[in-house]
Amino acid sequence: MKNNVYLYVCHFVNDHIIESYNRIRTAVGKEGKVFFLLHKEEEEEISVPDEWDYYIFSYETINKLNYHSISESLIPGSNHFAVLQFYKEYPEYDYYWVIEYDVDFTGNWTVFLNAFHDIPADLLSSHIQRYEQSPGWPWWNTLYLKDYSLSTDQLVRSFNPVYRLSVCALTLLDEVLQQHNCGHHEVFIPTLLAYHGYTLVDFGGKGEFVLPGYEERFYLAEDKQREVLPEGTMCFRPVFKEIRTYNLQDKLFHPYKGLAGVSKDTKVLTLIVTYNGENWIEGCLDSVFASTFSPDVMVVDNCSTDRTVEMIREKYPDVLLIANKENKGFGQGNNAGFAYALEKKYEYVLLLNQDAQVAPGMLEGLLVIAQNYYEYGILSPVHWDGTGEEIDRNFYRYMTGQSPEYVYDLVKGREIQDVYRADFLNAAIWLVSVECIYKTGGFDPIFFHTGEDGDFVNRAFYKGFKLGVCPHQKAYHHRENRPVTDPLADHFFHKYVLSVVDLKNPRGEVKLCWLLLNLVLECIPYLCRGSFRYVAGYWKVIFRLIANHKQIKKHRAICLQSTEPPFLELYI
Repeated sequence: MKNNVYLYVCHFVNDHIIESYNRIRTAVGKEGKVFFLLHKEEEEEISVPDEWDYYIFSYETINKLNYHSISESLIPGSNHFAVLQFYKEYPEYDYYWVIEYDVDFTGNWTVFLNAFHDIPADLLSSHIQRYEQSPGWPWWNTLYLKDYSLSTDQLVRSFNPVYRLSVCALTLLDEVLQQHNCGHHEVFIPTLLAYHGYTLVDFGGKGEFVLPGYEERFYLAEDKQREVLPEGTMCFRPVFKEIRTYNLQDKLFHPYKGLAGVSKDTKVLTLIVTYNGENWIEGCLDSVFASTFSPDVMVVDNCSTDRTVEMIREKYPDVLLIANKENKGFGQGNNAGFAYALEKKYEYVLLLNQDAQVAPGMLEGLLVIAQNYYEYGILSPVHWDGTGEEIDRNFYRYMTGQSPEYVYDLVKGREIQDVYRADFLNAAIWLVSVECIYKTGGFDPIFFHTGEDGDFVNRAFYKGFKLGVCPHQKAYHHRENRPVTDPLADHFFHKYVLSVVDLKNPRGEVKLCWLLLNLVLECIPYLCRGSFRYVAGYWKVIFRLIANHKQIKKHRAICLQSTEPPFLELYI
């Protein structure tokens, strides 16, 4: 009997995780050891049941391996580093099973795991395919093997939410990674093992790597002609929220998000920055207090000259109110709340504009998604206008341009998922994890208003977080029919701000010279037409960028180099 170890990979603990982990422990019994492989950073507090065997890894411990990753974070593509870290400390096992928390099996796990006890494969996985079968797969080009000369015929991919590696395979992977080779694990592992003559076996599905009699035994492969589950049961998306209704016995499903509910003990701070908001603040606060989940509420007032502060003190005595002596801007106002949330160990902060209102179940809905889709540091509901009859015009523009997968599902008439990745959504209604705040920092004070949210999103992406829009969650933004006094000035103000956001982006440095050249090229047609107000606007932006470039570079360096949450030091 081979010596097996089973690694259940997760980053949090809730009732669903406990149930899933215990199912695997029961299935394994005395035939092997089961570890809870926990991704945990030092500042996080995660309680693991005393009877569990667990192994903790973090970005700090992973960095000590001296491997090269394909991005700044483990996800996407470098999930296997944690397995290799475990192997280097526990090299005594023959086979290492890896099961991610969002994989489920519609039978007894014993049936699946025991089916491969006597199969000496170096890699067991799903969807093992050659390049010619899926040439459009986006991760092929991440593979870097400096001492190898590989043709596309030698490239192999797999799908690894659940897989098994032999100790020999792990030894080879470690040796090659130590030589500063890299690649997404789903191309790096199978291609490298196949090149060196190791054995690859697909535990279900279809194709040359599936053993006789195992075709679609443990999962359904993609079949567009199949009315039910055309994507198969082991796929990137859609997300499965209920799998028992398919009546498929002994099948693997991924990604399964049997969404756990939100504990009433979850610490959430609703943070509202106000400035002359007497026309909206009552509706805003009333909607928060009518929520199905009750958060703490903080209002930071930026020296309003109307009755905003008096109204809050008179009608909402339970609200924590900070009345600034001067207008510090949207970002700095929120930074005071961010620092408070870190100090008091909140788990989430709900950013809410003074002119926004939330639907009763919105906060609870966002919390459920946040606790089950950990990679999303920022979540937003869909913003409707104040009438509740139309989607907010600006938000509609963001969704159609910044969340293509959501638009695709809408157009195709597919089931709408709980959350979709977006490249940008404005910060009028954001649920932000405190982990994201700790690693990203506060809003940069270089932006007084406008631009701070785009900059924050770029920095959050750099730290490995995602931004998501949640189509089933709803809020209302009362900003329709608000006139712009000088549309041209507003146009060039936004052009300047967006230029600063580009210059500060930590994911790739934008050279000032190229940005200025683009602005000059944009300006030329207006000059030829004699539109001198536009020409003047462009040159004001150009000179302002030149004048402030030193400060912009300094703030970018702070974001890249700071060991503490940047821009919160004044408050902590």
